[in-house]
Amino acid sequence: MFVDPPDPPHMVTQAVAGDAAAFGEIYTANKPLVFRFILKRVRHTPLAEDLTQDVFTRAWKKISLFEWTGVDIAAWLLMIARNIVADHYRSGYVRKEIPQGEGSEARVLASHDF
Repeated sequence: MFVDPPDPPHMVTQAVAGDAAAFGEIYTANKPLVFRFILKRVRHTPLAEDLTQDVFTRAWKKISLFEWTGVDIAAWLLMIARNIVADHYRSGYVRKEIPQGEGSEARVLASHDF
């Protein structure tokens, strides 16, 4: 017997309609989960923070495409997180620091060619 999924929470419905405040509630409620998920995979706190922001940026851009299937929106966000982590590793992005001399800060070079 098939049972219809429950209606989405009010904040999800509002966020899908473009309500930034409702999306902010989703962000606040799910950011710790998404951050821990990413940190476990990249094992670098600043990178995990950046990728977490990328997840929510992508989610906000695509929220109008979200279709409620009865599964918590956290599952959708974790799917985005998984894809962003995979994209990060596939990109081959490498950071190299080149010291500039005593007392000066290192210059950071970013390239796909290293």
